Amino acid sequence: MGKWIAATVVLLSIVGTIQTAHAAGWYYDWQCTGKCSPGQLGISGVEGPFASEDQCNSVRDGDGRKWTFIAEGNLGGLGSCIYHGDQPAGSSGSASSSSSGASKARFTRVSMAMATTPGWTFERPNGSATQGQPSVGFEFEAHIGRAEFGIDLVAGLHGTTVAAPFLSADDAQVTIAVALVGLSFAPFPLVHSETLDVRPTLGVYAGLVGPIGCVGDCTNGAPSGFGLRGKVGLDFYIGRSRRPGVSLELVVDSHQLGIIDSASPPEFLRITAPSWMLRFTGFYWLVPNPVWRSD
Repeated sequence: MGKWIAATVVLLSIVGTIQTAHAAGWYYDWQCTGKCSPGQLGISGVEGPFASEDQCNSVRDGDGRKWTFIAEGNLGGLGSCIYHGDQPAGSSGSASSSSSGASKARFTRVSMAMATTPGWTFERPNGSATQGQPSVGFEFEAHIGRAEFGIDLVAGLHGTTVAAPFLSADDAQVTIAVALVGLSFAPFPLVHSETLDVRPTLGVYAGLVGPIGCVGDCTNGAPSGFGLRGKVGLDFYIGRSRRPGVSLELVVDSHQLGIIDSASPPEFLRITAPSWMLRFTGFYWLVPNPVWRSD
């Protein structure tokens, strides 16, 4: 349990770094990486606040940096003008604020996912094996970065019911926790309009997986272990701001907890994750303009 407590503390520490600020108005942000940021991973900033959307758009349209940001060897652009009741991180509150240094890593998107999978498989050294009932789980995800590329932190719980005499006389209720870190990509839109972006998304993850609860003595010899995950799906960014959205994802897991062989004690157990999982996710961006635009 100590590892899970430590992972929870780390996640809460990251959540605690979210910044709050105070000035209402219209803003647009900008990002650039490549030749425009020599010696740095990238440069970024937020311009505003402006008194009206027209004033914001006028300044944005006249911002000559947009041509530099999309020139050969650069990747970036100007975001759309967005109204904020609070001053976004990166803005000093003046109408010409910017940041010329590398951006601080910050918590930019939160997601809550519901997942369903075939049952997990439970095996004993004597060859006895059974598959649990289809599993339902919930996962919380925090993203650092933009839509095109970023780091994901994943924490979740999955439950399954196993009916097997070698586990317990009654059906065993098993809860399995995951704590993963990985990279996700949503590089380009398949559909782009004023109120909708549809983007393919890819992700690769690694981390801890393990049983944290069981009704019945059914997790002997199956300690927490190392797990791998890949995902492919579609992200739907909704509205002019692109901040709320939903995802539909196919997830491939490679988790095997415990090692059993002919020399293992008979009560030992190996738990193997199902090879696939479907996730339905709702997400919300905590920053304006999560996708780069060069128009």
